Amino acid sequence: MKKKVCLIQVGFLQGSESFFPLAAGSLMAYALAQQSIRDSYTFENIIFRREDTEALAEKLDSPAVVAFSCYLWNFEFNKALAEKLKEKYPDCFIVFGGHHVSPDDDLLAAYPFIDCLIYGEGEEIFAAVLDALAKQNDLGTIPNIRFRRGNEIVSTRRERMTGTDYPSPYLTGCFDALIEENENIFRNMYIETNRGCPFSCAYCDWGCTKNGVKLFPMERVKAEIDWAATHDIDLFGICDANFGMFERDSQITDYIVEAHRQTGSIRSFQTSFFEGVSQRVFDISKKLEDAGINKGVTLSLQSLNDDALKNIGRKNLSLQNFSRALDFYKANGITVYSELIMGLPGETRDSFADGINTLLTLGQHTCIYIHVCELLPCSPMAQREYREKFGIHADRILLNQPHRDIDDPTGIPEYSYIVTSTNTLSKEDWVWLNMFSAVVQAFHFGGPLKLAAIWLFLRAGVSYRGFYTKLLEHLLDQTDGSALKAIYERLAGIPDKHSELTFFVPDLVGFTLSADEYLLLSVVKNASAFYESVNGFLLDFSDSDEFRSLIGFQKNMLNRPELQPFEFDCEYDFLTWFTDIFTGKEVSAPAKKKIRYTVSPAYYRTEDYARYVVWYGKKTADKNLFSVITSVSNDK
Repeated sequence: MKKKVCLIQVGFLQGSESFFPLAAGSLMAYALAQQSIRDSYTFENIIFRREDTEALAEKLDSPAVVAFSCYLWNFEFNKALAEKLKEKYPDCFIVFGGHHVSPDDDLLAAYPFIDCLIYGEGEEIFAAVLDALAKQNDLGTIPNIRFRRGNEIVSTRRERMTGTDYPSPYLTGCFDALIEENENIFRNMYIETNRGCPFSCAYCDWGCTKNGVKLFPMERVKAEIDWAATHDIDLFGICDANFGMFERDSQITDYIVEAHRQTGSIRSFQTSFFEGVSQRVFDISKKLEDAGINKGVTLSLQSLNDDALKNIGRKNLSLQNFSRALDFYKANGITVYSELIMGLPGETRDSFADGINTLLTLGQHTCIYIHVCELLPCSPMAQREYREKFGIHADRILLNQPHRDIDDPTGIPEYSYIVTSTNTLSKEDWVWLNMFSAVVQAFHFGGPLKLAAIWLFLRAGVSYRGFYTKLLEHLLDQTDGSALKAIYERLAGIPDKHSELTFFVPDLVGFTLSADEYLLLSVVKNASAFYESVNGFLLDFSDSDEFRSLIGFQKNMLNRPELQPFEFDCEYDFLTWFTDIFTGKEVSAPAKKKIRYTVSPAYYRTEDYARYVVWYGKKTADKNLFSVITSVSNDK
């Protein structure tokens, strides 16, 4: 009689949708390609949704082997379910693997219900474990694992995995039953065209396998794109660390674009682009942009502080090259955004705030994602020696994952470990930087004061850092600044067993929000009151007729929910002026002329606005900013 194998890769729904459980599917596809395993085992459907652990243990019904794919968003759930399974089925063999399983953590000693750990890539190793169990062979000959042998814990040799010709879970039907049983949930998918990363940034665990970069067969990649085209996929992602690094990535892009044109599927594309200045990346992004499926190109820096870059083992492109690349992308109408990480060792309050100011000064007005620094178990930064060297203190908070569905039938919290101080950054400075970053992201990249800040910089010489620092102080002084004060209370209250950085506001949306998104939504829901409250603050910087007119233009241009069609008059051609700025052109003064604008908004419900503008539109803010304008007339 065949034994039962269950694979577990659960996550939170992202706004009522889910990605396919690619890691678990890859293990299943490779294992089922082995005749000896098909002869010995049957595989249950992959468990991808969080369910009550008691009910789920009952439903799995006497499994022989249960394997868990572990990461930040499911580690506590996995432990709880594994313990229940071991209690209910003592002979069940429990395997943990994935990026949350670090060789430096002795999970077997800590959790007696786990029988085996797999380090690094799992396809070949998991299949070898299954085969050894079926044949009752000793596991000690299998590399990259730690397991129990009686009362002994055995660690085996580490070995580099070189295989690439692995079967695809999409093409071998591993997800077919999930699609049938979960209609309209699986509209997003990721594939791998290669695996590994040649870089070793200290905060990242992408390069933890130490296997370099290996390419998957082109035939498999194209076949998976064909699969996506016939399964009505909305978001198609490539989970490579550096897409665009290899010449064949251009061919892959051509194939994706053609599949979209032929079928209408693959309506948006997302990846992590190679971060160097590359003609190939530009050509790829231009093809995606022309096809209307580009989700944006990353010009990431993570930090502009030389000490921090040295400490994390990263070398950025020069600011001169960054500026040239930024202007080049903007001039060609290609969405480009940047990323920074707050709390890297060597960074200070001033250096990080100055870094934001520098990017804005260089013209990055579309989006800067500002991430808190998280300790990932398999990253170099998480190792004790590294943390001690740089005085890194990390606090545990509830899972820092915006946009997840708040409904969790398990009641089991998941956790993130975030860096809240280092030997160059105090906890108080960390709190201030979070507040400052939320204000910049909400009011600049979210739109409410972006145009005013740009005008003040270009026409009055007010630095972006100076403007947003004063805005932060002003808002904290206001009696109605409840959203910003709520953010401060969250930050200052860390650590606490209920600490978290995301917000859930049931009367606004049905999923969690980042702090800046929460702040932005609080403003746009009461836009008139907000602009009235900051009018005097703005006029303190300039009371010229041009700036007064700009304040009115800024208010009328803000895309916001539940807005009725309207017209407004303006004394200056700000629309042309800002359009030139956002496309990288040189500008002088806005032309003074009487213009009437007609605005026809999209009638967003607040939930739709939060999803399509604040969340989905975060990387394309410049393109959304003027989308409400439907006509312009010089004749009043």
